[in-house]
Amino acid sequence: MKKPELDPNSRPPCWPRGPIPPGTYEARIVSTYLDHFQSQWLILALTWMVTGGDYASRRVFDWVLLSGDEESVNYGYGKFKAIAEAIGHPAPEAIDNSEELHDLPCLITVATVEQEDDPVNEVRGYAAIQNMDFFPSTYGLQPSEKCDFRSTNCPIGFTISR
Repeated sequence: MKKPELDPNSRPPCWPRGPIPPGTYEARIVSTYLDHFQSQWLILALTWMVTGGDYASRRVFDWVLLSGDEESVNYGYGKFKAIAEAIGHPAPEAIDNSEELHDLPCLITVATVEQEDDPVNEVRGYAAIQNMDFFPSTYGLQPSEKCDFRSTNCPIGFTISR
């Protein structure tokens, strides 16, 4: 049997590359894992999947800082709380497994930023779908009354150990 001739350049890529345009998208978290950033800070890495529109099935990567200096951790915990509230989790402070965040839709606000000369997406806000009330992220936006990122209360039930 003759082997078929395949020219990879004759077809478009099966998955679009590069960032999606800045905007607000309906999305859900499809994977999470704990990792160390620069070998010293513990982060919760999130993969969001856009669920509608022209960019359905595209992935956007996000993270939440869970250890480090007090100010950074407070912003990270606030970001986590904003995500939990946007997806409608009834008790963000009681979450002890990141899989509780999976497959629950919300709106994410995405920006495009330059990173090492390549444009990448960055999630800048989270909102519940039903009320469209955006929760700002940790990137210099003013906290809303619903989610004060400067709170010293830890809304995450993860046990962090080294």
